[in-house]
Amino acid sequence: MRVLFLADMLGALERRETIASLQYRDFLPLAIALAETPHGPLLGPTLLCTIARNAGFEAELFQMAFRKHRRDALLEKLRKNPEIVCITSTFILDEDTLRKGVEFVRKHAPQATVILGGPSLLSSPEMRALGDYCLLGEAEGTLVPLLEAIRDRRLDRGIPGLCYRDTSGNEVRNPPAREARLDSLPLPDWSLARRRPNEFYLIATQRGCAWRCAFCNYPALEGYQLRFRSTESVIAEMRANFERYGIHRYMFADSTFTAPPDRCRQLLEAIARLPFRIEWAAFGRVDTIGPELRDAMVASGCVALYLGIESGDQAILDRMKKRFTLNQARDAVGLLRNSGIRATASWIIGWPGETPDSVRRTVDFATELACEQNNVNTFTLTDLSPAELRPGKFGIEARDESWKHSTMSYQQASRWTRWAILKLASRGVTIGSLFDFFWLASLELGLSEISDLFRKAQMLSVASRNLRNHPMKNPPDEKLLRDELLRRCAQLRKSAHSHPIYGR
Repeated sequence: MRVLFLADMLGALERRETIASLQYRDFLPLAIALAETPHGPLLGPTLLCTIARNAGFEAELFQMAFRKHRRDALLEKLRKNPEIVCITSTFILDEDTLRKGVEFVRKHAPQATVILGGPSLLSSPEMRALGDYCLLGEAEGTLVPLLEAIRDRRLDRGIPGLCYRDTSGNEVRNPPAREARLDSLPLPDWSLARRRPNEFYLIATQRGCAWRCAFCNYPALEGYQLRFRSTESVIAEMRANFERYGIHRYMFADSTFTAPPDRCRQLLEAIARLPFRIEWAAFGRVDTIGPELRDAMVASGCVALYLGIESGDQAILDRMKKRFTLNQARDAVGLLRNSGIRATASWIIGWPGETPDSVRRTVDFATELACEQNNVNTFTLTDLSPAELRPGKFGIEARDESWKHSTMSYQQASRWTRWAILKLASRGVTIGSLFDFFWLASLELGLSEISDLFRKAQMLSVASRNLRNHPMKNPPDEKLLRDELLRRCAQLRKSAHSHPIYGR
């Protein structure tokens, strides 16, 4: 039975609208080049495709599935008449995008059964309704039983996480599945992904989240207790990946890789003992980073960390339930400075209690820390987060993009987000994200080259706006800068189209 897995990572280009206007959309050639750049290697669909193949199914993985320039290639795959099409919604965060993808599949492969997966489905009955079947939660242990049931035309109603509609149109939904034995999972067959060896590959060493940040839904999706892989299992995967595929760069998919710090340090010491050099990036908490862990990071090949700092106002941090102080953030960033580890700081504008003064404090704090990249976003009500589940507790009225609280509305927060981004950019503070590295490493660019590309695109954007409220120090020669970026964008597109992912 033929099973086609469809995956895409729409990422910054589609989701971070305010940042995108500064980084990409003000300079159309860069936006076009990035739209054609392969997203980073995705762990979930690659692992599930591996599991399906190991079970004897004729499984294939097709990435960048929903890009306009990939429609002919997708159509070619669908014309091979797969019996089952599996679509992951992990990086497809809105119903409309998923709906268009499913409709395209149903139009050109009407015989196929559509299975949907991914965390977005847990909170969205509208998205769940788009598939013939959904697998909620972690699907590594439930995909094969569902595939076998479809093949044998005998639906097993007891499959954990299974969701479908009965003959009366009512939703049947089993509790989400949780994979308890992470060490027992097979290694992903990265040959399915058709990637280059020196890209950043996703790897997971734990699942769940032990914190309760009020804006975040990650604990609700993966569990409120941490589940760990053994150090031996992680090292064995790295050895196998290097021997089979030449893989030596990783993005850890853990919600907070640096926690608990003792366990993280022991793993890093084992990585440092490998007979080949590893480079890696991860998500971290500032209150877990001390001198010993920093040294272990450097020794084991850390090149970038994503730090959820979120605000430069301590009262806002406390309301967010971040459970660390501004001084802890200062200390952590200070430890990373000049270590070779690039820091991305995440900032959220508009949390309950936010005022123009607190936004200014955040901008001043971000300027002081001077992280290599700064991801500045407007607060949104994320499905299944504490703020979304209990908005009254946080003084939030309404939902989605119409929320408001006693000190700010979504519209006001959006304007202040834009102000913060432009103010930081005019001060020379770089706007961007760790995912910029993950995104563009697929084109064999060095991390410094990637940073320089976005820094110069930002300079051109701010200079071309000629904003009185955000004057630049030492503005660049716009024509020279534009000509340089045009050349680099042409090179990006050429490199993108030579990527193995575009091969047949």
